[in-house]
Amino acid sequence: MAPAKRSRTGATAAVDGSGPTFLGSLLGQKFRQVREQNGASREDVARVLDVSVHAVARLETAENKGSVAQVHLLCSHFGVPKEAAGHMERLARKALQRGWWSDYDQLLGGAYASIVAVENLIAVSGTGEIRIWEPSIFPGLFQAPDYIRALFEQHEAMARITGESPWPARLSLDEQVQSRQKRALILDGDTPPRIRAIIGEGAFRRKIGGTEVMRRQIEHLHDLSQRPDISIQIVMDDAGIPDPAPFTHYVFSQAADHSVVYHEGPSSFGDNLQLIAKHNAVFRQLQASAVSLRDARSYLLDAIS
Repeated sequence: MAPAKRSRTGATAAVDGSGPTFLGSLLGQKFRQVREQNGASREDVARVLDVSVHAVARLETAENKGSVAQVHLLCSHFGVPKEAAGHMERLARKALQRGWWSDYDQLLGGAYASIVAVENLIAVSGTGEIRIWEPSIFPGLFQAPDYIRALFEQHEAMARITGESPWPARLSLDEQVQSRQKRALILDGDTPPRIRAIIGEGAFRRKIGGTEVMRRQIEHLHDLSQRPDISIQIVMDDAGIPDPAPFTHYVFSQAADHSVVYHEGPSSFGDNLQLIAKHNAVFRQLQASAVSLRDARSYLLDAIS
């Protein structure tokens, strides 16, 4: 499935799913937004950047990737605030790089590669955070190796029943597990991302892999909950709220348009302001309905024993 980008009317349109192209699309949106917010034409921007009008159009549609120098010229000319300009410069740098996930792009599919790319961008931003809601399984970044394997073995067993491939034919179970483990290395990097995760109690009831696998997974979750950059809350079954579908909100900075929401569906990524506002409200409701951080740690300790 392809991620989505916002059009000038606010509708979504498919973009390429590879990590760098996705980030380039985000950067193209920012080029266009700066121009439109300042009432400038593409001809105006072309004079600022000393390029053709056609080149400006290709920057805004991510057919060409904007350079750090072009970002600096644009932001300086239009007086873009320092935080927003820094965000655009980071996008420009990362959009030109290929991370380890690029090797998996054709095997894993565009959505997964884009998730990893955005997670890495959040980590290097220094100002962003990842907000996760998972009602029935533990978040991918928090999954222990045995839990990952058991989860995909379960998917594989279901695929045999349905006759569908659980993942692209060239990707083995070991490779799938390895890719998930590599993804989690971001938590131990020099600049780990700030993560606020809310997990439904249903994730603890699903005995993925059996009692021992679940015990090790919950121990891993408890260890993560001790980190200053990670907060974990739990929504209990008796909280009395309907479970919204799982989603992840990637917040690059506190500016309203510096974030993107991922959820399962035909348009897996979205960044229009109404969508962002909706998920902000849902996440606040989940936080209010969840047990406190201290009570969550106590719950994890009880679950381990």
